[in-house]
Amino acid sequence: MNGSRARAVYRPYDGSAESQRGLLVIGGSGELGSALVRAAAEAAETPTVSGVRAVWATYRTRRPSVCTPVGSKAPSVRWFYLDTADRRATSDLIQRASTEIGPLLTVVFCAVPKHGGAAGPGGDDIRSGIVDHVLYAAEATKLAGMVEGAERSSCRFVAISTDQVFDGVPPHPPYTTDAPRRPLNPYGHYKVEMEDTLQNIHHPDLVIARTSLILTLGMQPHEDGKAIAFLRSALIETHEKPLVLFTDEIRNMSWSNDLAEALVEVATAIRCERVTMDGDTATVIHLACPETTNRFALAQRLLSTRWSEYRHRAAGRITPGLSAESGLRRPLDLTMDVTSMAETGLVTRTRLRSIFEYLQ
Repeated sequence: MNGSRARAVYRPYDGSAESQRGLLVIGGSGELGSALVRAAAEAAETPTVSGVRAVWATYRTRRPSVCTPVGSKAPSVRWFYLDTADRRATSDLIQRASTEIGPLLTVVFCAVPKHGGAAGPGGDDIRSGIVDHVLYAAEATKLAGMVEGAERSSCRFVAISTDQVFDGVPPHPPYTTDAPRRPLNPYGHYKVEMEDTLQNIHHPDLVIARTSLILTLGMQPHEDGKAIAFLRSALIETHEKPLVLFTDEIRNMSWSNDLAEALVEVATAIRCERVTMDGDTATVIHLACPETTNRFALAQRLLSTRWSEYRHRAAGRITPGLSAESGLRRPLDLTMDVTSMAETGLVTRTRLRSIFEYLQ
């Protein structure tokens, strides 16, 4: 299905009690997962408005402090330890969530193995975390939602993919959801394999959401996401080595809290009957800000609106550069067509802000 001509298969939550859903966030302690847990916890305060009935979340190494906002009347987020490599434990938790939260449940898989960035070398453990662990959860979600005599699963599964499935070789029109995937790095290859594997299980309510570079600007430095933390760390270094930031690596950079709000919509949208004849295939969307930018522009914007204490160190150190001339084989222009969010009916209310709108 062409991303520019996708036909809606979902509609926004309608306020009815019978359409409210529970939300299980697998990987709720990561950058995107923690933002989603916070957004979902806030949404659960008013379930007739948001469609979120309850929120469960998992962690792997340390239970995070993310919780329901102070003063909230909503139930607390329920946290569970989960090693996603444990197929049985994953299945048991999803079955338990389906039983206790039911009858409708959405599982959002935000967990991701440490991979050293999209340009990292990859490896068997990284591949397993991106492909196999997601498959375990998707299959368990499909089975958990099957009620005897029912033709459809009552459980939705949402997998997070990436713009790195494309090669980014310019010039090209913005990538639609069905544009040819030609990843340049192991991370992108694993995500392509994940997408294809998920398509093959024929889950009747499955969404693949491709994101771009995720940004999180914390109240304190230790709360920054990976992309922001890299810039901040580079700027506070005492040496005078130039910090070269590429201007030709174009991305639909998006803020984690905006993505989280959008994922709440995805989680609670009401599935309509399919109007295509392709059977139970996943609905693919590009979940990202419509505006594009580069890391050099991001750094300049942060320095002009937030990081005044770093400006004297940044002067003369931050240098624009070209990835195409660096000798590195990295995707350049990964601009995505994001109209699939609205065209599928999955994201119609959330505004995903650009760096220029967010950093004012």
